[in-house]
Amino acid sequence: MPNTRYCEPCPKEFLKTRNPEPGTRNPIFFLLLAVVLLLSSETAFAQKKAAAGKACSLTYRVGFSDLEAHLFDISIEIGNIREPAIEVAMPAWSPGRYAIYDFAKNVQEFTAQTRSGEVLPCGKIDKQTWRIQTRGARDLKVSYRVFGNDLSGTFSVVNRQHANYNGASVFAYVVNHKPDPVHLIIDPPAGWKVMNGAVDREGQHEFDFANYDLLIDTPTEISSELVVRSFEVDGKTYRVVMNQPGGVTGDVDTFVKQIEQIVRAQTATMGTPDYKHYTFLINFDPTGRASDGMEHLNSTQVCVSSTLETPYGRAEALETASHEFFHVWNVKRLRPVELGPWDYSREVHTRSLWIAEGLTSYYGDLFLGRSGVYSPEQMYQLFARQMSYFESLPGRKLMSVEQSSWDTWFIVGAPTRQETSLGRTSVNYYNKGEIVGLLLDLEIRGRTNGTKSLDDVFRSMFKAFYEQPATTYYLKGKGYRTEDFLTAVNKVTGTNFSDFFERYVSGVEPLDYNGVLKYVGLELITPVGSGGEWSFRDVDQPTPKQLWIRKGWLTGVVSQAVGK
Repeated sequence: MPNTRYCEPCPKEFLKTRNPEPGTRNPIFFLLLAVVLLLSSETAFAQKKAAAGKACSLTYRVGFSDLEAHLFDISIEIGNIREPAIEVAMPAWSPGRYAIYDFAKNVQEFTAQTRSGEVLPCGKIDKQTWRIQTRGARDLKVSYRVFGNDLSGTFSVVNRQHANYNGASVFAYVVNHKPDPVHLIIDPPAGWKVMNGAVDREGQHEFDFANYDLLIDTPTEISSELVVRSFEVDGKTYRVVMNQPGGVTGDVDTFVKQIEQIVRAQTATMGTPDYKHYTFLINFDPTGRASDGMEHLNSTQVCVSSTLETPYGRAEALETASHEFFHVWNVKRLRPVELGPWDYSREVHTRSLWIAEGLTSYYGDLFLGRSGVYSPEQMYQLFARQMSYFESLPGRKLMSVEQSSWDTWFIVGAPTRQETSLGRTSVNYYNKGEIVGLLLDLEIRGRTNGTKSLDDVFRSMFKAFYEQPATTYYLKGKGYRTEDFLTAVNKVTGTNFSDFFERYVSGVEPLDYNGVLKYVGLELITPVGSGGEWSFRDVDQPTPKQLWIRKGWLTGVVSQAVGK
């Protein structure tokens, strides 16, 4: 709705004071202008001062007094309180994992007291929120314990071997104070090291975060058995932190070198990220229970359901790491408008998860090939398997990838005890989003004779949305909508992709695999009957143009004319 307050015509008398007759001055105007400017500056200063005055001081502390019982000891010291009552809430979900898990169900022994030790009345007002009567206290301390025995990218675990937490599952927030700065103190068991994306020096146990959102965006591994390797790319330090019960086995040096190859390939395409260092937290689980990955602003949590010494464990770790690292640009910085800052109390819907996750899956696999960690043929096999799986889903005829993004709260990782028909009526935006990403990239290359690509679209979006002034307290930049992505594709290519989006993104038309694979001289082979694997192969006598476009796709480097 337009703001009509400032759209009314100016009176002629006022215009005359703004534009006096030549050779004349209006002292009243300049006096009024000076007063307005002074008042404006004082008002702005007063507003900033008032906002600062309303902020609480927040100090979180993590302890470990009962490893056998799988308990985290959490306290929050809350200072500069102005309200007669404050509310403290546990998130119902965690960014990156779009399902309601109700982390409050693992909270126990919740208490609140003043600095002098007076116990304050507190109680739940809903499933995840406690209201505390301050009784005039300006400072108080909240204490509680959290049960955690799940190693994953969402939950937390603590036992005699190690502790690994994901912030949303252990840290409550003070309602209306998520933007306030946070100080964190971790008290590890004797001999255990603390590692996360915020560690700047050896032995660091205390950290400062600009707000609660960044606090819980920093998963942390605490153990006596950590294996740490590091390397540098473009002046940034990358740390690979590995943990496995009994010690990490396998060729660590080769594995870290492959991680470095992936980092170099992705930064060569997307540019050097705006962090000082990045941390890969990788847990290898010989029991085979853990298999997960989760993106964070300057780190990732990777849980592998095998050991590094097994071919399966190494492949799982590399494929997950490649996916999660591309999130540095896609979703952690360039993000849908609904994702950050977040409402942790309920579902947050967006139609753009096929971009945030599906296209990240595409690039995760693409960069395994571009980096040289996988051969082109191995990369092709990853794509062919995604296509084979998608074509096995009856829901592909019923649900679009855009609708899958919106309904993810029912589909991907959502806990349920009720039998549903989702297995027959839905698709996964990771899976179809990856395939749509491949088709979109090759269609862009085909329409532009190989001179433009999806890489260019992402770089354009990153500049237009992330590399801009902040619109919220959370990060710089602003969020995008699906429509913005289509606009960027059209602008980069100089053609109209509305039909492509209508058919494959918001629609459920059959995907035309060979129609786009032909641009790079490939075709999809689907075996007759069961038992065979889908695969790619060269078309008969691929042309120089097809091979040239394929080379640009596989390397990420293109020139403006065929053959160069």
